[in-house]
Amino acid sequence: MKILYVEDQLSKQVDTILTLFSQVLGKNLKKELRDLIKDPSGRGASAEEIKEIVGKSNRLDLSDSFPDALRKITHHYGDYELFIVDRNLAEVEYDFSDIQKIDKNLTEERLEKYWDWEGDWLLNVLVHKKIDVRNQFYFLTGYTGEEIKSENINHLIEQNRFNISEQLVKKGELEQLDYIKKRINQNLTIKLCNENKDIVDILQSKLGDEAVDDFIDILKNNDNVKYINEIRQFYENHILKGITKIKEVDHNKCYHINKKTGKQTNHLNLNGF
Repeated sequence: MKILYVEDQLSKQVDTILTLFSQVLGKNLKKELRDLIKDPSGRGASAEEIKEIVGKSNRLDLSDSFPDALRKITHHYGDYELFIVDRNLAEVEYDFSDIQKIDKNLTEERLEKYWDWEGDWLLNVLVHKKIDVRNQFYFLTGYTGEEIKSENINHLIEQNRFNISEQLVKKGELEQLDYIKKRINQNLTIKLCNENKDIVDILQSKLGDEAVDDFIDILKNNDNVKYINEIRQFYENHILKGITKIKEVDHNKCYHINKKTGKQTNHLNLNGF
């Protein structure tokens, strides 16, 4: 599970990234980001350079345009544990035709209504996808107080599915950013990924997202009576297959053979590889 951070002015928000995602990025990636923005050439950091560095974390995904964010939220929402979204995503120009290819529900009339408030549409898409936005979604914005336009999300506020005072944070307000940072670090999935970073990185690079998700699910249920069986299933479904693939070992050799019948048992043979 990853965090999706949507910001169409990434080059201006490196400090925000460093503040919010300090534990997720780790010491080395934070240094790379700091070195990037301190480049003596004065050219500044590009969005692509920032995304390349942050992408190495395997746990934080950046999106710097409305179409890209809409695509990820529409088709890959299940990959993310938290969504932190800039409410105004009009800085990077986009075409209506590109939007329509991703989400036909966003008609020209609706797009006009959500212009300059594209983040509101993303929030509503996630609600439609049954995401618990009250606990998994945060807005970053340059607007607060009387400047806040809420008509696009009033129904969520009235239903107590979105709380402006807790989920809408003004950019540059360190106290409010610290609040989101605490919520990120307290999220159980993200906390377990951080605590088991080395294992998660190996699983991610060798076996993919499904293996990471299954591993985290096991850690979440370690007080459950099914814990031992879950570990065994994880071992067979991911670790065993990964080892046999990497070492080119016959998968069948990883199970004991009944000496009397000559048939393969379901007991693991740890010496098989």
